[in-house]
Amino acid sequence: MIAPFTTCSAIAAGSFYSLCLRGSGEVYAVGHNGYGQCGTGSTTPAPYALTTPTQMIAPSTTCSAITAGSCHSLSRRGSGEVYAGGSNGVA
Repeated sequence: MIAPFTTCSAIAAGSFYSLCLRGSGEVYAVGHNGYGQCGTGSTTPAPYALTTPTQMIAPSTTCSAITAGSCHSLSRRGSGEVYAGGSNGVA
């Protein structure tokens, strides 16, 4: 996952997907996106998983922290605003 990048300041792993926070504040995702947890704007797994690191859609490209749950992702901007992507269901 890290090959296209020279630095990741943080990484997070969920169920079948991973996140990378670059030093510049951009967040990239790779892996299964069936619940929209990779933040691409789509819940369609194509061809089933993101095999190339893909930048997450966010109102700002400057995030300061990331975390990954089983089927959801969270990112925090420097201002403290938190953005979520993924499943809203209760298991």
